[in-house]
Amino acid sequence: MRQWLLSLPKRLRPALRNHAALAAGMLRIFVGSIEHELRRSAAAPASAFLGTVSFLQRFGSALNDYRHYHCCVTDGGFVAADARTLAFAPAQVDAGDVVRVQARVRRRVLAAYRRHGVHSAEDAGYMAGWDHCVGFYLLG
Repeated sequence: MRQWLLSLPKRLRPALRNHAALAAGMLRIFVGSIEHELRRSAAAPASAFLGTVSFLQRFGSALNDYRHYHCCVTDGGFVAADARTLAFAPAQVDAGDVVRVQARVRRRVLAAYRRHGVHSAEDAGYMAGWDHCVGFYLLG
């Protein structure tokens, strides 16, 4: 198991307070991006299942409004060995995997904010141009 953490840029966080569909979508994007990269790293098929426990934490250590996502994810996927047995395909997670997840999350989050009408295409394009995924803090 590995804990993954996603914190969005300050500019994007307020929308999560009043937009439940957007907040749920961010979690789907985050978990889906992790699963995609772990399947690739484990050379597991798209049908492989990962174990995930995740939640949106709504506050920081000072009890301030700080929404961020925590996920505990298996380091690999479960694949059907036969009709009655599962096999575990371990992933070898490295810094490159974390960078790829971060880039994928940033791209998909900005697209979701545009789709939900929270930010304009111009704002999303501006944030997409930030170097090194500024504000999209990801720990894996």
